[in-house]
Amino acid sequence: MATPTNWPDDAVRQLHQLERNNGELVARLMRIQGETDQITDIEIQEAFSKLRDTIVSWIQAVHRHLRETQHGWHPKDVLLRQVRLDPSMGRPEYIKWLVDYNSTTSVVVVLSKVIWRHLDENIFQTKDHSKHQMWLPIGMPENLPPTFEELFNSLKAAEDGEVAANRWRSTTLTGLIRTKSAQVFRSQQTEKAFNGISRSLRGHLGITNVADTLAEYLPRLQQDIVEFAADLYQRISCSRHQYFLEAPDVKRGQRLRESDLPTWHLKNTRAWIDVSSEDDAHGVVCLLFPGIRRRSTSTGKGLQVVKPLILVYDESSPDPPSDSEGVPGVPEDEPSGPEETTSEATSTSETSDGEVDPRDGRGSQPDAANDLIEAEPTEGQKAQRERPISILKLLWLHGAFEAQAGKYRV
Repeated sequence: MATPTNWPDDAVRQLHQLERNNGELVARLMRIQGETDQITDIEIQEAFSKLRDTIVSWIQAVHRHLRETQHGWHPKDVLLRQVRLDPSMGRPEYIKWLVDYNSTTSVVVVLSKVIWRHLDENIFQTKDHSKHQMWLPIGMPENLPPTFEELFNSLKAAEDGEVAANRWRSTTLTGLIRTKSAQVFRSQQTEKAFNGISRSLRGHLGITNVADTLAEYLPRLQQDIVEFAADLYQRISCSRHQYFLEAPDVKRGQRLRESDLPTWHLKNTRAWIDVSSEDDAHGVVCLLFPGIRRRSTSTGKGLQVVKPLILVYDESSPDPPSDSEGVPGVPEDEPSGPEETTSEATSTSETSDGEVDPRDGRGSQPDAANDLIEAEPTEGQKAQRERPISILKLLWLHGAFEAQAGKYRV
C-alpha cells in the first residue's frame, strides 16, 4: 500500500505497524487452517481403500452393463485383441488364462491398471517424485519443486529440525493450493485423467461410442474416482507428514512367504474375497494397486498406512504363465508397443481414437488438435509455466510463521 507523502510521521508508523500485524494474522490464519485440514493416517487409510474399492465396483458395474446390453460382447475377444497392441497389460497367454479363470476379474485387472495409470500420471505423479522427494500438490508451478525442497532442507538443518520444517511446509502449501492458478491447473489435470481413462475404455473394451454406451457411469467415474483421488492427494501432500506410494516388485506365479502376510492385502482372484492365511494362497497373480507409507523422520521404511493390494490364486487353480517366459509374441506385421507407457505415448495413442470429450457425444475429431495433452496451451497453462516463483513470498510466509511459532507450537 502506497503511503501518502503528506501524512504525519506518526500516522505512517501506525500504518506500517497495521500492515505488519495484518501479515502476522494472515500467517496465523493459514497455520490454523492448515492444522484444521491435517489428514490423519486413519483417514488416509480409509480414503485410499475407498478409492480402490470404488474403482473395482465401478468396473464390475460396467462389465455387467456390457454383458447385458452389448450383444455378442465377451471380454476374451476384446482383451486379447487389445493386449497385442499394448504389451504393458501382460502376455496374451496370461490374459487368456485370466479370462478363463474368471472373466469378471480379467476385466477388473486390465481396467484397474488403465485407470490407475491415468490417475498416477495426472494426479499422484510418481515419476516426478523420483526426482523430488516430497509430494507437492497439484497446481504448483513447474519450477517450484527444486526451489521449495531447497528451502525445506535449509529449514530442516536449523535448530528445530524436520518437525518445524514440515510445519512450515504444510502451512505454506495449504495456502498455495487455494490460489486461483492452482485451482485452474488442478481442473486441467483431473480433466486429463478423466478423458484419458475414457479414451482407453474404448480401446480396451471395444466400445465405439463411450459417451452413449456408458452415459450413466461416466459421472461416477469423474466424481467418485478422479475428483476423489485429486482431493485425497491434495490433503496428503499438504500434511505435516510425508508419504510415498509402496509398490512391491512381485512376479506372476511367485509363492507367498509368511512374512508377506502382515504387509500385503491379499485378494483371491476367483472368489474376490480377502485372504488371511498362507494356506489360502498358492501364488501371486499381480499387484493391483499400490499401498501408502509415511516417510520416517529417521532411517527405516517408515510406517505402513495402506497395504498394497495383491491378487493371488489358490491351489485348485492352474499356475498362470510366468513373467519369465518373455514379452508377448506380437506378430511382425502388427504394431507393437504400449498404448501409453509415458505421457508422450499417451498423447499419440489415445488421440488416434479421436474422441475428444466422451461426455459431449461429438464423436471423432482430428487427432492431436483435440487431445488435452497435445492441444495448444490455454491462457491458464501459459501463465502457470511463465509466472516466476515468488521466493520473497515463501520467505515472508516462513518469517511470519516463525514470528508466531512460539505461541502455537504443538
